[in-house]
Amino acid sequence: ARPHLERADQLHQAHSGGADELRLKILETTANTLNDLGQVEDAERIRRELIAANEQLHGADAEPTLIAINNLATSHIAHGRFEEASALFQEAAGRRQRTLGADHPKTLVTQANLANSYMKLGKLDEAMALLRQALPLARDAGDPESLSHILTNLCEASSAQNDLEAAEQYVTEAIDLRTELYGPDHPKTLGVVGYLGILASRQEKWQQAYDHLSRVYEATRQRMGPTGVQTVSSKLNLSSAIVYLGRLDEAEQLLETDLDAAIEALGHDNIWIRRTFEMIAWLGEAYAEASRETDALRVRTRALAHRLALADSDSPQASDLHAAAITLSESPHETLRDQQRAQKYALSLIH
Repeated sequence: ARPHLERADQLHQAHSGGADELRLKILETTANTLNDLGQVEDAERIRRELIAANEQLHGADAEPTLIAINNLATSHIAHGRFEEASALFQEAAGRRQRTLGADHPKTLVTQANLANSYMKLGKLDEAMALLRQALPLARDAGDPESLSHILTNLCEASSAQNDLEAAEQYVTEAIDLRTELYGPDHPKTLGVVGYLGILASRQEKWQQAYDHLSRVYEATRQRMGPTGVQTVSSKLNLSSAIVYLGRLDEAEQLLETDLDAAIEALGHDNIWIRRTFEMIAWLGEAYAEASRETDALRVRTRALAHRLALADSDSPQASDLHAAAITLSESPHETLRDQQRAQKYALSLIH
């Protein structure tokens, strides 16, 4: 990525002596490429450069600058840095309200993004208040894209407050809007269909959830690649439904699909990799409840290995984890009692 940036600097100095549109385009492309390659920190560093360059060329309140701020905030959300994302969305919302007005569709979308960051931080009341304030403005504005965005976030907030009936009403309206705008199989439509699958899961309608979530996962994997953050996230939602359907082997196979590549791309400490291994540990419990002790032992060992990869190599915990990993992977476990004792020890470390 750096050679491209150096070439961009040479070009902009030759033409204008300052940041120009060509350099901005190269910065944006470089950030997107680094993000796709899993080099998140480098991508976000470039995105900060892009914000500064846009401010220099267009101004602090210009739309290209605000788009760059939104993209950095969205990246923070995807990788679990919710406080940083919330601060950026709040800044962008304030700038857009000042320049475009409170009822402009772009302002409303940014407010919905801010509300989403509040949800991630557990500030449900603040999120709901902001979304309810934005909803009538979006209806009056007559912009289906911003309206569907707000409805989708209202679905998530209502679900978090256990108002599943309201959540389903919101998401159904959002799907209708997106379908009319983009068609039934467009990524923006399927992204909302995923919420319908999650709602079905909340109501223990597992086959219905599976039908929705498998459609979303396959489309997301095709669009974002096997190691994309959204792909890993949608895989977790689908895996959960499969476990509850009792198809444990299928769930394990899905969780293991492209997992090593995702770890290489995103890192062991990525929030979605962590959640994948939490799901694998939970699958071990499901195997144990089904009296499949050997399978339970295998997946719990996998989860333990992840904890070992995260531990400080000099810490006492690392020594314990390493000893447990050796016990689980190399010991013959001649009796069922030996297996159960090893599993109990592993679980005490995994959790």
